[in-house]
Amino acid sequence: MPPALVELRTAGDMIFDFSSIPNVDGIVCSHEYPGLTYGKGNNLNGDSADSGGAVINPIGVLYLKGPGVTRSKDGSGNVTSSTSSTGVGLVLGNRTRISANDGYLNVRDAHVRNVRIFGFMGGFQFGNCDTYLVTLSESNLYANLHNHYQPNMTVINSGEGMYFDRVTVSNAGINNHYINANGLDYWFKKYSY
Repeated sequence: MPPALVELRTAGDMIFDFSSIPNVDGIVCSHEYPGLTYGKGNNLNGDSADSGGAVINPIGVLYLKGPGVTRSKDGSGNVTSSTSSTGVGLVLGNRTRISANDGYLNVRDAHVRNVRIFGFMGGFQFGNCDTYLVTLSESNLYANLHNHYQPNMTVINSGEGMYFDRVTVSNAGINNHYINANGLDYWFKKYSY
């Protein structure tokens, strides 16, 4: 779903159920589409890549349901967690580039609100390429293996102003935050564990 072109706005509460599809990401809000490259932005502001505005803005709550997380005890009595999911519930931003010198339209000033994400390997992930000044607000990340998931990655033209505003994270199978990326600038406002 390209943030510069589309807004997802549900009328009331809605569940997107990915529980039977363990190897996909739920919703990916990026510009990783052929033709949406650098310089294709608004010509009124010098072809900047400012996508702006709301990407997911439901009237009510949007639930993203993954395959689930299983908790058990090992032989020593330690609690372990696992999932059949290899996907992330919601990705906000680009995760790839076309080449070293050419990228997709930047994801900037994009806003996701009122989502509840549960049952995925990773609940929520910011993009690591050409993604900045983006916000997740009024949302819950819970019962994912990793609620906020930033995997092993190199950040390219990304990371300035990654905002969590009125977000609650809880009951992660392993980590509320799994971050293995360089140079991301996180901001937390009214954030709760």
